[in-house]
Amino acid sequence: MKITLENDDIRTEISDLGATLDSLYDKAAGLEHAWSYDPSIWPRRTHLCFPVCGKLLDGEYLHQGRRYPMPMHGFLREKRFTVEQESRSAAALSFKADPETLAIYPFNFSVIVGATLLADGLEIAYRVQNLGTDEMPYSIGSHYNYLVPIDRGESLGDCEIDFGSPQSAGRLEFSDGFVTGKSEDFFHGAESLKLGNLFSKGAIAFALADLSTKKVALRSAKSGRYTEVAMDNFDHLLLWAPNDASPFVCIEAWAGLPDQAGGDKTLTNKKAIRILPGGAAHSYKQHIRIG
Repeated sequence: MKITLENDDIRTEISDLGATLDSLYDKAAGLEHAWSYDPSIWPRRTHLCFPVCGKLLDGEYLHQGRRYPMPMHGFLREKRFTVEQESRSAAALSFKADPETLAIYPFNFSVIVGATLLADGLEIAYRVQNLGTDEMPYSIGSHYNYLVPIDRGESLGDCEIDFGSPQSAGRLEFSDGFVTGKSEDFFHGAESLKLGNLFSKGAIAFALADLSTKKVALRSAKSGRYTEVAMDNFDHLLLWAPNDASPFVCIEAWAGLPDQAGGDKTLTNKKAIRILPGGAAHSYKQHIRIG
C-alpha cells in the first residue's frame, strides 16, 4: 500500500512494505528527487536496515552461545508495516516482532517510522523500543536512493556530494563488504566529492565524528539543484551506488556497521552496535531537504 503525503510544495509516497521512500517530488520545479524503482538496474527498493546494517560474516551472528542466520541489512525491509496514523502531511508506520523475526532475532521489539512533510522537504523519525526485559543489541540505518542527475539535461559529471565546508577525514575501508580499517585523509581539504569514479571501489563510508558536519547534499554544480540529508543520533554516513553510471546515489545514515573482517561474530561485540536496555527506546531522525 502506498501512503501519499502532500502539501503546497512537495508530494511524497511511502510504502508499507519496508517503510520505503518511493517518491519525493518538488511540485514547483516539477522534479522528482527519489529514484524510480527499476529492477533491471538494481533489484532492491529503498529500505530500512534493522537489526543489522550491512553484511555479517557467513551470514550469521552469535548470541548467548547460539548461532542465528541473518540476511544482509536484516529483515525489516521485507516486512509489512502497520499504518498507525495518516493525515495529509504526516504518517506513522510500525512493526513489532513476530514469530518469524523471533526465530532469528530473539528480542521483542517495535520500530516506528514517522514521516512529516515540511515546507522544504521531509522529516523521517525512527523509534526503536525494546519491549522485553533483557538488553537488546541492534543497529538501524536508512538506505534511500536519490535520483541523479536531478535536473533535466544535466549529466552525472555535473553532480557532487557537498559537505558544506572543507573536510579532513579518512574513509572506512571494506573488503568484500566487511570493515578492515580506515584510510588516511580522503578529502585533502576538499568540501565536495565529485561523481564520476567515486564508487569504483565500492561504498564510501565515514564516521560522523570524523566530519565537521552531520549534513550532506547531493548537488548539481551546474543548476544548484540539491537533495540534502541532515542526520540526528546516527554515527556513520555511507554513500553508495551500484556503479559509476548509476542513475541514483544512496545517502545512508547508519547507527551501526557491517562486521569487521576477522571478527568473532558475537552480536554484542560488533563495532558500532547499540545496546538498548529492557523497556527503553532510542530515537533517530533525518531531515531531507530538496530544492
